[in-house]
Amino acid sequence: MYLATHELKANKGRYGLVILMLFLIAYLIYFLTGLAYGLASNNRLAVDQWDANRVSISKYADSNLAASTLSGINLKQLNSNQAPVGEMNAVATLNGGDDNIDATIFGINFQSFIKPKLVKGHQVRSNNQVVVDEQFNDGKVKLGDRLKINGSKQRYRVVGLTQDNLYGTLPVVFTTLQTYNQLKYTNANAGNISGIVYKKQSDIKRITNAEVITPKTLINNIPGYSAQNSTFSLMIGSLFVIVLFIVGIFYVYFDGSKN
Repeated sequence: MYLATHELKANKGRYGLVILMLFLIAYLIYFLTGLAYGLASNNRLAVDQWDANRVSISKYADSNLAASTLSGINLKQLNSNQAPVGEMNAVATLNGGDDNIDATIFGINFQSFIKPKLVKGHQVRSNNQVVVDEQFNDGKVKLGDRLKINGSKQRYRVVGLTQDNLYGTLPVVFTTLQTYNQLKYTNANAGNISGIVYKKQSDIKRITNAEVITPKTLINNIPGYSAQNSTFSLMIGSLFVIVLFIVGIFYVYFDGSKN
């Protein structure tokens, strides 16, 4: 202990520089870790809120909900633990304004277990109503606002606000399956969905041309999610390697200077 203290006092500048560099790199690692976690959460929060066990999607969709279409399913035969969902990306305008707002549309059955938990307002009761995440329009959305989606003539009234419902980093707009089909297929009675979400494994329904996957697999196949996480992991891992090089270089330099 005495020798270590003596060495530190004798080389304050050198060891101070090492500590400073390690502190700065540690801060950068902390910053990147927080950023990576935040972006990953913003991709998946809506799926996490489902608290689901399995999801059925088209086997031709490569586990990507946005690319999946299931048709010809009698939705009336599904129970409250078998939740149909339709997903699509959309651009909305608010209260007749000109600003385009990117969003994700979820068409759901509001009697199922994946209905959003509200912080204000009430659940959707008709096809011209929507529930939106409170981060929509940078948090400036409020009850009673009117949305036009993908240039639709119909205006949809905001009747409820939810929290932490983001998918692919975009705020989710919840609406009925009929409205989803009207927006995506221009036919409210098309009866198409993107997938079926199951509360328990025992609720799984076998569907032709569909595969059953876990929510984790679904999340990993959100466009850009895996690539983003891999990039941040590589950056953070590289910083640890840089730390080892710095410590090694200073150790060799100090040890060599004594000889």
